Amino acid sequence: MEENSALIEINKAQQALERANDIHEIIDLRDKAMAFQILANAKGFKEAAQEAKIYQLKAERKAGDWLSENVDHGGGDTTLFQDGTRSGLPDGITAHESHRWQLEAYVPEPIFNPHARGRN
Repeated sequence: MEENSALIEINKAQQALERANDIHEIIDLRDKAMAFQILANAKGFKEAAQEAKIYQLKAERKAGDWLSENVDHGGGDTTLFQDGTRSGLPDGITAHESHRWQLEAYVPEPIFNPHARGRN
């Protein structure tokens, strides 16, 4: 695989992230971003590795938005989805990840985007 091909695949995955509405799909795409970054670094594809990292940050930010909107943080030890169907965080998400991702989601776009690109 050449770097240009890797960039095309990362771009396709970013488009899938834009359409994703389910937290498990968002987390799956984040995991793929992490794998893309590892592979790109191993092959010496610096631009692809950077794009994969940005994709990962965007996925975490989207997960943070989802968590903010769909999990009741009522101050107690338990949390509920707004539809009341489950308590606790979705499977596979730690409280630390939830907190960090929601903080990322809170950062305004004009600040987040340059930071994600490494220009702060």
